[in-house]
Amino acid sequence: KSSLNNAVRGLKPRDSEAAAVGVKETTLEPTGYTFPASFIDESRRGVELKLWDLPGAGTPKFPLASYIRKMGIRFFDLVVVVAAQRFTETDLALMDELRENGVPFVAVRSKVDLEVRNAKQDSGAHAEDVLEQIRSDIRRNALLTDDRIFLLSSRRTMEYDFQRF
Repeated sequence: KSSLNNAVRGLKPRDSEAAAVGVKETTLEPTGYTFPASFIDESRRGVELKLWDLPGAGTPKFPLASYIRKMGIRFFDLVVVVAAQRFTETDLALMDELRENGVPFVAVRSKVDLEVRNAKQDSGAHAEDVLEQIRSDIRRNALLTDDRIFLLSSRRTMEYDFQRF
């Protein structure tokens, strides 16, 4: 999730303003990162956005039962639920809770470049087929329409759905 946060803000992991990234639970406190809205939309010069990097839900330190309340998510303008692999039962339960609380959200499947590469090496699958399988799985399990599903790679921001994100 932190890599996506950095990519959205146009930062590399080693940049001084970048969110910390790691292979273990790295984000232990909600951390807000301010950046200009013009980075996303040129017409919004002078407007600042705050992108929050939250700890992952459903871990021993951050159980799902109290996650929305403790993180203050019901007050967010939009929640981006990110998964590097298939969305888990915890992710889907979080989406259900967001629905119940009327909080707008989108689903992001990150690291799709790795999925595409692995599927090609394993079975010769074409990128378009792999991406459609992932999108279809999210549609079916998260009950979302395509306009709320984003398949991304933080390392390839000119590919996949990054430009429409």
